[in-house]
Amino acid sequence: MAWSHKEELLEIIYSDGRFQALSDDYTDYTEIILLDRTTTEEVVVEGRFIEDESVTILTSDNYFIKIDLFDMTKIQFERPECLLFNSPQTWTPTSDDSIVFALNSSIYKITSSQEMIQKKLEYGT
Repeated sequence: MAWSHKEELLEIIYSDGRFQALSDDYTDYTEIILLDRTTTEEVVVEGRFIEDESVTILTSDNYFIKIDLFDMTKIQFERPECLLFNSPQTWTPTSDDSIVFALNSSIYKITSSQEMIQKKLEYGT
């Protein structure tokens, strides 16, 4: 679903929820399981990287999950109630651990403290 190549590292996110980091000489290998496959049929829909810092995924159940690439910890954001059926068409993780997305003529921001901020766009914006 997403991949990134840095100087000496290949990072891959698979639709089944696995995140892998592999060094270019194949000596170092890390894998993190992002989704609990025993309780859900959920898959990764998209993944976005923020430079060398983190990667954020959007799942088919409309959850955002962020991985810090330095200490390999993961944060699952609360599922936004406004996302009922389809994932947002446009979204991006930010460097302040928030997620911004557009949906139904509004801009939303989910902060790292799980606060949801909505800004309604005027018609024609």
